[in-house]
Amino acid sequence: MLGQVAVLIISSLLVAERGISRGRIISLCDNKATLRRLAAHSRTLRVRDQVDSEVDLFLVYREWMKKQHIRCTHRWVKGHQDRTKKRHEIDDEGILNIEVDELATSAYTKAGVGRT
Repeated sequence: MLGQVAVLIISSLLVAERGISRGRIISLCDNKATLRRLAAHSRTLRVRDQVDSEVDLFLVYREWMKKQHIRCTHRWVKGHQDRTKKRHEIDDEGILNIEVDELATSAYTKAGVGRT
């Protein structure tokens, strides 16, 4: 979920900085549960009703979506395809997912960086 929030905020800031009235992005995610929760919580989420983890991130996401800088389409991409396929057999979205996972792993394993 944190990645989806980061993509939305960075994209919104870029659109605002460039003076674009509204941008469109396709946000890839390899976590179906996150995508289901984003869809379910898009209108009805209230903190007092929630016991789920990451409710704060869903609220931040929804508030940034209300600003309407970005129209975001979410798309699921199968994760860890490199475990079962050769790299040349994986589509562009799968390659992007692999690269993002590698960057995240690198960031999390650096000394002094904690994972939450």
